[in-house]
Amino acid sequence: MSDQALQAVYTAIVLAKLLYACSAWWGYVTTDDWNRIEAVIHCGVRAGLYPADGPAAAQLVDNYDETLLTHIINSVHLVLHKFLAPQAIMIVISDHVCTTFLSPI
Repeated sequence: MSDQALQAVYTAIVLAKLLYACSAWWGYVTTDDWNRIEAVIHCGVRAGLYPADGPAAAQLVDNYDETLLTHIINSVHLVLHKFLAPQAIMIVISDHVCTTFLSPI
């Protein structure tokens, strides 16, 4: 298997399982938990299973959140789509993007 294929498998399986539902628990991560997550990523880098210039855990979580939010906004099959999509307001707070939804009253 090529290095690129191994990296794709590592990202798709190991990191996906490690960061599953991270939006729900990321705010409760302690420093020890953070170090363990980063250690798994660094082990992957040392083993050649993750690119050395790949995103860190915090960036991966931000990417997952962004992807989830994009899918929610763009999915016309969701029941709440008509209330969420047009009213999305992006607020930038110290390098973090927060999205607030306003529903019509």
